[in-house]
Amino acid sequence: MLKVSLDSFKKISVSGPEATDWLKRVLTNNPDLSKESEVYPAAILDYRGRSESLFYVYRKGPNEYILLCDPKDFDKSIQKLDMGIFGEDLVLKEEKSLMELCLEFSEEAFVGPLEQDQFRKFIILTKDSSGVSSLEDFAISMRYHGFVPQAELESRVLVESAVYNAYIHHDKGCYPGQEVINKIISMGKPPKALLRIEHESLKDDVLLESSDLGESWEAKTHRIGKKRFTTLFVKNKYVKELKERTHLHLQQGDDSFEAAIRVWELEC
Repeated sequence: MLKVSLDSFKKISVSGPEATDWLKRVLTNNPDLSKESEVYPAAILDYRGRSESLFYVYRKGPNEYILLCDPKDFDKSIQKLDMGIFGEDLVLKEEKSLMELCLEFSEEAFVGPLEQDQFRKFIILTKDSSGVSSLEDFAISMRYHGFVPQAELESRVLVESAVYNAYIHHDKGCYPGQEVINKIISMGKPPKALLRIEHESLKDDVLLESSDLGESWEAKTHRIGKKRFTTLFVKNKYVKELKERTHLHLQQGDDSFEAAIRVWELEC
């Protein structure tokens, strides 16, 4: 299980008679589908389909929502939300009260393309605070499973990999970036895959190179226990080749070496 307190996030309150209709127009997911006390992922996109803010959305009651975001993204996120208000009857503000709830994820559920309904089956709201991780450790663990597109992933097109299906409701419209998202979906396959590469690494930043493919990928390295890993988008034409590799060239500052690797394609 992965668990983090809701109070580790910055919280943005959206309430008022038009809160639900307004969120439908600005977020990629549909708040109408959520029941009270459920949490689901959503994003604000720009008109190129690139993610600008990522949230977990918690429905407290009718027309009353809490948007959970990473503290470092709070100022940018509340500004983007505020720019989307055009006289609607709602109140947007920082929520400072303690909620004393935790998000709990079942790691066993990270299988197959993840849709909105499947997401609900393994996310749990609980008052049990035992075994809670820090937000940073929680985010790194989720990134290890390919589910939290932060840091090096956050500026990508949201559906470049099927891993982000849970962030999008495919039947809703009227949100920025929708045309780009629908075009990629209509292609039948995202143009890139999300790979997790475990490797030997000494520093946080790494350049992975493949001389025979003529490609290189700059990425950040994260640690879980004794494992070092990098999560990155790779064009589909390189995926099969990389998944068969046992070694890859790594460049870190002045250090250059061949490293043993293990590669997985993440298809949450």
